[in-house]
This record gives sequence, structure tokens and C-alpha cells, in this order.
Amino acid sequence: MNLLVCLKQIPDLSAGIPDAEVGLRFPEEAPQVVSTLDGYALEGAALLQDQDPSCAITLLSLDGESALRDAFSVVGEEAVLVRAPSVPQPDPVAKGMLLAAAVRELESRQGKPFDLILCGQQSADLGSGLCGPVLACQLGRPAVGNVLQAHWAQAGFRFQCQVEGGVQQVDVDTPCVALYTRSDHVLRYPTILRRMQASEMELPVLDAGALLQPDSSAYQYERRMRTIRVFAPRQKADAVRIRADIGETAALELLSLLERAKAL
Repeated sequence: MNLLVCLKQIPDLSAGIPDAEVGLRFPEEAPQVVSTLDGYALEGAALLQDQDPSCAITLLSLDGESALRDAFSVVGEEAVLVRAPSVPQPDPVAKGMLLAAAVRELESRQGKPFDLILCGQQSADLGSGLCGPVLACQLGRPAVGNVLQAHWAQAGFRFQCQVEGGVQQVDVDTPCVALYTRSDHVLRYPTILRRMQASEMELPVLDAGALLQPDSSAYQYERRMRTIRVFAPRQKADAVRIRADIGETAALELLSLLERAKAL
């Protein structure tokens, strides 16, 4: 069995500076990390490998070198970086198309499809939730959303999916795509040895633009999506932001505020 995990690289949200117009602004030196839900997908792949150590995990990211190295320091046999220099600022739909082109190239090289592609339900920054479904659509494969866990099944995979009021079990044949929304397991930490390997390894690079025809719709992203305005939700006059860095301190501060408001 071969697994592929798609990873998006975003600025560390804790480094964001509150902004009345866009919510958060990030300094240029803000650390880059793996998007939260993609981290759940990475843990999901690691759990499947725990069940079957013979399966291989490939990591794939569009212009996310730091994310690839951080993820590889946790798990994976191969990491591939996709560059899209000829497609300026692709929207989520174009990103899904570009990743699909990269997946087809990797599958052509290995002579067989990935049994399962795992990615986050949506990114932690923009959160459109479009990239994963577009990737599945371009590849012509079924996609399962709101995934919490995945297990090997006789003809494919058995997913535990979050639904209103509980959890639903979904069985899907391979190849397929899983969109993770949460993990019931604690995300594992990198080892020192793998962190050293990740920092020193040479990443294979795919030029996504070279994989697409010049008239491909992936280049026509402005015709599909157009950002009219980016703004932050209006804050209530009595809103309070808890800024404690330590969880215990933040909990005590929240408890104090709730008692003062007579909510407890």
C-alpha cells in the first residue's frame, strides 16, 4: 500500500498581529508551519503505517519546503516539493489542479496509483475547503470528508467521519482521497535523528507548470475565483482577548472572567 499526504505551509498563527481589517497580519520573519488539519492527515498516515509497516508514505507540498521538512522529521519515506513559478498566486482551485498534475506524474513514475491521498479538510489560514475536493475531482477518485480516523479494510479503507450528533462509518475502495478534520490521537513528535535527516536531505522538485498545457484551466484561476475584499469579523464591544502564553494561566484567566460575568 502507498499513501500520499498533501501538506500546506502557512505562517504560524501564534505569530500573527491583530489587524482590524484582515484579522491577522504576519511579519516577514514569521515561522512557517504545517497547516493544522494537514497535520491531522499526517498523523492519520502514520497510524495506518503503524497498522501495516510495509506501506510507504510520500509527502507532497506546493511551495512548502519548511512544511515538508517538518513533516518528514515525523514520518515518511519520500518528500517531493512542487514549484509553480509560471502560475502566479494560484487560488485554491488552481492549487488542487496543480497538485493533481503532480500526483499523476508521481504515479506515472511508480507505475501505479497511490492507494490513499490524505489532506486536511481545509487550511488553517484561508479555509476555503476547495483544494482537496478539486484534487479528488481532477483525479476522478472518491473523496471522504470530515475524517477522524482511517483503518485498512479488505478492499480499501474504513473511515470514521464526524457528522452532526455522532460518528459515521464509511467504507471506500482504493484509490481514494481522505479529508481530515480532526484527530483523536496526540500528534507525534519528530525524533532527533529524523530531524537531522530532514534538514540535510535534498528535496526532489517538480515544476507544476511544466506538467500542464499552456492553455490549461489551472492558468485561468482569475476566471474562476476573484477576491473582492478581505476583512475581519466585526468584534463585539465587550469582547475580551486572553493573551496568556501558558495554558494553565489562560484557563485561570478565563475562569476569573466567567465568574466576574456571573456565568458560573
